[in-house]
Amino acid sequence: MVKIAIIGCGNIARFHVHAFKETGFSIVAISGRENSSNKLKKFSEINNLPDSKIFSNSLDLIHSNIWDALLICCPTKNTLKYLKIASNYKKPILAEKPIDYQSKNLLPLIKYENIKVAFNRRFYDSVKFAKNFYDVNNVSLIKVSIPEKNNNNSESKKFPDSIYDNSIHMFDLLNYILGSYNFTFCKSFIHESEFKTIISTGKSKNGSLVQLDICFNSSDNFSINIISNEKRVELCPIEIAKFYDGIEITEPTGEIPIRRYNPILQSELVSINPENTKPGFYEQAQDFYRFCKNESSEGATIIDAYNNLKSIEQLFKLQKK
Repeated sequence: MVKIAIIGCGNIARFHVHAFKETGFSIVAISGRENSSNKLKKFSEINNLPDSKIFSNSLDLIHSNIWDALLICCPTKNTLKYLKIASNYKKPILAEKPIDYQSKNLLPLIKYENIKVAFNRRFYDSVKFAKNFYDVNNVSLIKVSIPEKNNNNSESKKFPDSIYDNSIHMFDLLNYILGSYNFTFCKSFIHESEFKTIISTGKSKNGSLVQLDICFNSSDNFSINIISNEKRVELCPIEIAKFYDGIEITEPTGEIPIRRYNPILQSELVSINPENTKPGFYEQAQDFYRFCKNESSEGATIIDAYNNLKSIEQLFKLQKK
């Protein structure tokens, strides 16, 4: 059994705890912000962790000798600090995305091979289906929609934080499915000092066109469409993959006097939740357990996290031209 410690006991931590318990980890210690002992005790009680040692200082937890692996899921502003210190112990670490808000700050960590980054959506069955479709078909277009919340204004030196904290999952899925891609055009619409829309285009490494639309606060859903001639895979929401092949034409009728073009749904795949865990977390925990045992692992690395941030930074630079 792998003894794992957790830094950060916020909302995301409880999903990891559930998945770790179902995977075979022993949660031996938890820590949080300074003066948060009451919150940590409550977290321990709610998540049934009576044998987990509570550290009031996360650095003390890192320097203790009681853990074999470490999960860092504290606020992003503190992640890099703890990750740099913990990495020197050469023990397996799983760190919540995005690690930091600037790609250059991740460069010193790339040399470490003991770090995995928690991009759990990579493990969805729907995403794996989409990746396989992309790999075996002559794809011509990838369309991505991101209806993110806007949580800061255009005076910032970067896009709204929500793109880095939440929507970075979408950039990671593009890097995972496409292998790599490059943006060549980006324009933004700003109204009253607030980002409203970002539209961009680019190409994947095999020449497929990529179209990305970020429409803040829109009545939409996160989606990825991968199109190959008459075939199309739609992830909307990302947990569900729908495979379309062909169009069925419905002629006008007296009731509906218009011709309709209806995509033919061939199959649908819904990402399951093993052991009643949040989608992707159980598979991610399994993958990290294998990583701890020096077995093959598919989880995202620091290089992946770096590339995801670089993609966002590329957009930001292009929209300023």
